[in-house]
Amino acid sequence: MAKEKGKDKDKKHREKKRRLSNAASSDEMAVENEEIKDQAKGQPARVEDSHENDIQVSFKTAEDVAGAVNTVNVDLLIQGFTHLREHLRICNRPDSADTPVQARVLQESCRRVIYEWAAMDNGDFGAVSAAWQLAYSQNIVRLEALIPSTVAGLLAALDTPDALRFGNKLVQQVLGEHIRAVTRAFGTPRSSTCASVLQLLYQVVVFSHGEYADQMWHAFNWTMSSLDLLPSIRSNVMGFSIRRLWTRYVLSFFTADRCKTFVEVLRTRKIFSSLFNGVERDSYQELHALLSSVYLNVVLNEEVPRADKVRVFGVHLMGRLAKLADNAVSVDPRQVGIPNPQMFVPRELSDTGANTVVEKDSISGLIMRFFKGMMTFPGYGICFHQYGLYPAPRRWNKDLVLSTPGAALATEAETAEDKNENDNDNDNDGGMVPEKEHDFNDTHDVAVISKNTSLSGMRDLCNSQILRILVGCINPASTKRMGDLAIEILRASPELIAPFWRNYSCSFEPRLSLRYLGNTAFAMKVMGLPLPLPADTQDSLRYAEPPRLNALIEHVLPFPLLRTCLGRGLQMRSSPLVRYRNLLLIDLALRKLSEVREWIQAEARSSGSQSAEMSAWTKLDRRLLTVVKQRIPEWKVVMTLHNEINAAADSTSIPDTSEQKSEEAL
Repeated sequence: MAKEKGKDKDKKHREKKRRLSNAASSDEMAVENEEIKDQAKGQPARVEDSHENDIQVSFKTAEDVAGAVNTVNVDLLIQGFTHLREHLRICNRPDSADTPVQARVLQESCRRVIYEWAAMDNGDFGAVSAAWQLAYSQNIVRLEALIPSTVAGLLAALDTPDALRFGNKLVQQVLGEHIRAVTRAFGTPRSSTCASVLQLLYQVVVFSHGEYADQMWHAFNWTMSSLDLLPSIRSNVMGFSIRRLWTRYVLSFFTADRCKTFVEVLRTRKIFSSLFNGVERDSYQELHALLSSVYLNVVLNEEVPRADKVRVFGVHLMGRLAKLADNAVSVDPRQVGIPNPQMFVPRELSDTGANTVVEKDSISGLIMRFFKGMMTFPGYGICFHQYGLYPAPRRWNKDLVLSTPGAALATEAETAEDKNENDNDNDNDGGMVPEKEHDFNDTHDVAVISKNTSLSGMRDLCNSQILRILVGCINPASTKRMGDLAIEILRASPELIAPFWRNYSCSFEPRLSLRYLGNTAFAMKVMGLPLPLPADTQDSLRYAEPPRLNALIEHVLPFPLLRTCLGRGLQMRSSPLVRYRNLLLIDLALRKLSEVREWIQAEARSSGSQSAEMSAWTKLDRRLLTVVKQRIPEWKVVMTLHNEINAAADSTSIPDTSEQKSEEAL
C-alpha cells in the first residue's frame, strides 16, 4: 500500500514537472494563441488547467518561491521561473462576478505568498537580479525570454498599496541594472525575448499610475533602427503579436496618470506615426482597439496641444486611413468581443444616458466615425472653432489689443504660436495651401479685432489641415459615406467652403452619367448649408469690416459651376434630368443670394446712414449682385426652360371627368 502511494506521488510529481517544462515551450505558446483568438471572438478562453492543476502549480509558501529561483543551475532556473510565471498568472487573473469562490480563495492565497516572498529580503529580489544577470552574461536565450515576462507579472501583482514599496525597488533594478538586457532584446525583434521585454516595459510605465513613465522615456533608447520593424511584425509570440505589444507600450505613456512626457512621445512623429504602419492589414477588432485608444487618450486629451495634434494627424496619416473606407464587409461587433463599438464623440457631447447598440458594423463605418470625431467637432481633435465668413484672426491691431488688461504679456507668445502654426500648415504632409491664406496685404483677409476680443479667441487658428485632408484624402462623389463626411466637415467649418471649391477638382460639364449626377448632388448639398452669419448677441464680436467677396460668392454660387456649363445643361434637350438638375442649382443660388443680401443690407442699416462702414457694406452688395449675374446663364434661357416645365405641368393637370360621369350614370 505504501509503495502504491509512493508511486502515485512520484507520478504526480513527474506530471507537474512535465507540465511546467511544456509551459515554457512553443506548445504552450500555441495554446495561448488559441486563448487569445477565443477571447477576440467573445468566447470564454479555454482553460487548460482545472482547479486542481492550479493548486498544483501554485507555490504554497514563500520559502518554496525562494528555493525555486535561488540557484545557479540553468535547467532548474528555467523550471523555477516557469513555475513562478504560472503562479503569477493566477495572481493577476481579472476578477469577475462569474469567478468561483474556490478560485478567488486560491488567488488570494497566491498573492499572499508573493507578498511574503517579497518581504523576506525586504524587496531586494536579489535572486531574480542574479538570474537575469546570468542569462545576459552567458546569453541563455530561453532564460532571457522567460525572466522579463515573469518580472512583468511580478510588477502587476505588486501594484497594490500594501506591496508598492517592493515594486518600487524592482522597477529601480530594471531601469538601473538591467536596461542593457532590455535594449539587447530588440536586436531580434521577432523573438520571444522581444515580446517578453515589451510586456515588462508596459508594466514599468503603468506601475503606480505612471510614476516611472518619465524615467522610462529617458532611459529607453528610442533611436534603435529595429524599432521601425515592430509595428509590422504580426506573428504571435508568447500569445501576443509584436505589433500589439508595441502599440500598447507606446500608448501607455498617454494612459498613465502621472506621465508628463507624453507630449514628447507625440512630437516624436517617427514613434507615434509608426503605430499606423501596416494598418490596412488590421482586422476589425485590432483597428477598433487602436483607434479607440488613440481617440480617448490622445485626441480628447486636453493637455496635448492642438498644434501637435494637427502636426501628427496630417494628410499622410489620414490618407492611409481613408484607403480603408472601401472595406465595407459587415461585421457583428459582439461576435468579435466588442459589445459597444466606439462612436468617437467627445464626452461632453455624447448622450451618456443612451446605450448605442450596433448590430452590424464595418471597417468603413469605423473609419468614417473616426474622421467625424477628428474633424467635425469644433474645439476637439484637429478642428478649431470656426469664424464663419471671416478667416481666423492671425494678426490684430496691436494698439487695440495692448489696451486690453493683461494682453501685453500674451502678445509675443501668441505671435510665436501663430508662427508655429503657419509652419505646421506648410508641413510636407500635403503641400497644398489655401488661396492667399498667409497673404495679409488685403484688409479683407483678416478680421479686425476689437477691444472686447478675448485672448482665447485670438488663439483660434484656421482649419487648413482639415482642408488638406478634405481635398487630398476624401472623394465626396465616390460614395455616399464620403459625401456625408465632407458635408459634415464643411458644416462644422464653413470658412473652408470657399477654399474647398477653389482646390477641389471636379467637372460639371453636362452629361448623363453617374459621376455628373454625383457631383451635382454634392454641390446642391453644400449650397444648401446654412450661411454662417455672426451670432446676433450682445457679447458677440462686432465685425468692423465686411467679409471678402471671394469667400462670400462661393457660398452663393461655387466657382466650378461655370456659366457655360450651366447654360449648356439648361439647353441639353436629350436629357430632361440634366436640365432639371441645372435649374435646381440656379434656384439654390438665387435663394442663397437673397439670404446673403438681406444680411448685408441689415448690416448696412445698423452701421449708420452717413458712416464709411455703410458704404463698404453697400459696395459689397452691389459687387456681389454683379458677380452673380455674370455667373448665371442668360435669363432668357432660364425662363424658356421654366415656361416649358409650366406648360408640361398644365398639360398633365387636365381634370379627369370619368369618375364624375360614372356618378351621373349611377
